[in-house]
Amino acid sequence: MKNTTNYKVKKLFRISIWLFTLIIIAMLFFYMRNRKEILSGLLKINLKDLLLLIFIWILLSFSRSYTRKIMAASFGVRLKFLDWYGLYLFTNMLSLVIPARGDFIFSAAYLKKKYELPISSFASIIYGNSILLALTLSLEGMVVLLYVGLRKNIWNLNMWYIMVGMATLAIFFAFLPHKKFSSKKWITKKINNMIESWKKLRSNPVLLMKLTSLEIFGSVLFAFWMFSSYRILGFEINFPDAFFAGIACQMSYFFKLTPGNLGIRESLVGFVSQITKVGFAEGVTVTLLQRALSTAGFLLLGGISGIFIIRKILSLGLNIKHIDSKNTDD
Repeated sequence: MKNTTNYKVKKLFRISIWLFTLIIIAMLFFYMRNRKEILSGLLKINLKDLLLLIFIWILLSFSRSYTRKIMAASFGVRLKFLDWYGLYLFTNMLSLVIPARGDFIFSAAYLKKKYELPISSFASIIYGNSILLALTLSLEGMVVLLYVGLRKNIWNLNMWYIMVGMATLAIFFAFLPHKKFSSKKWITKKINNMIESWKKLRSNPVLLMKLTSLEIFGSVLFAFWMFSSYRILGFEINFPDAFFAGIACQMSYFFKLTPGNLGIRESLVGFVSQITKVGFAEGVTVTLLQRALSTAGFLLLGGISGIFIIRKILSLGLNIKHIDSKNTDD
């Protein structure tokens, strides 16, 4: 009876996610359909500019996936290129159609089977780096907001609330006394995982410094991607504003409410573009361009990587159908 109830809840949750996704897409469509002159810039991009954006995206994908290699090494596991870069591409391809934690569960099960990396250790990699990413992005965001405020006299309280709130939450987890909660509820289990993950990360200053440097490098690289995308489409923007738009785009990582964050990312970047006086529609158009490039990249490179990964899965005898969210707490 309990299993039947859980199945119904999961099914209802999936349906709700897809309905929410369709609603956001519909809202953006009706908003953008009367702004065809802005969208027309997507058809005027020359090959040189397109190759530049693709090159920056490849660098971004390397910097993001290299985090897994560094953290896995701290557990004594040396991931091969296919397993830190190829797996990143393949699971991101899967996340385009699988909401919530499907890509996480797949990665955890695969690495456990191939390297005997405990799922709890993989969770540490994800949770620990999430706290670090939240802390880094929020602090970077406040610095950029302060710069924009002093230079343009634009003090958007809503964005300040978001950044300060995000920084406060990240600092709370970062400096919370390392005592586990006794409750066995789902939310307390996740909090315990995050506390334990951050404890492991903090205990290794060299690893923490490497990851922090990598996150900052990734943010700067993302800012260049945003800046180049705006300029290539003919939208005037300065680098600090592009940097902040990039932070907003990366923050969508924490709001995975739709497959591939469809609609969430567009709305966040559009909102930031609006408050920096570039324009909501312009921000959405930039995000559509980047989504098209990243989707093509994940489908192509992720598809190729997936062929080799699936072959490896078959040779390892891993049955993904038997993997569920309960295993991720092991």
